[in-house]
Amino acid sequence: MTGRLRDHDGREPAVNVERSAPSSGEETVRTVLPAVAPSVAAARRFVAAAMRRHEAQPEMIDTACLLTSELVTNALVHAGSRVELAVSTLGRGIRVEVGDASRATAQPRAIGAEAVAGRGLHIVEAMSSRWGTNAAGAGKRVWFELDGTMA
Repeated sequence: MTGRLRDHDGREPAVNVERSAPSSGEETVRTVLPAVAPSVAAARRFVAAAMRRHEAQPEMIDTACLLTSELVTNALVHAGSRVELAVSTLGRGIRVEVGDASRATAQPRAIGAEAVAGRGLHIVEAMSSRWGTNAAGAGKRVWFELDGTMA
């Protein structure tokens, strides 16, 4: 079924929409994805759909999807928990937050030139306008922002 995000068991995940002000164009959509590998692709589709809704430029959508993949993959590999995903359209661009159940701080690792893994947060750092991490309940949220025009 195209155009509909599905959980790993075929059910549609819950999506919450919050609007800041009707005329501001600011909006936050949220979903929770299970701790399974297909959630990475589901997260990309969710982010892309949220951004297309606000007429984001294709290049900005591509960048957001790549960075979302990195953060969701990190959450699945390092926390092994479900992923709470939020996409907020801002006056200046977009913010994506990925929450997981691990309290371990997200920080770029020192890696060698021959390493085949461990570059995710380096990519987020290089390609985002801003990024960071915050404690959240029993876990954390890792986020990035991209500056750009949103309709």
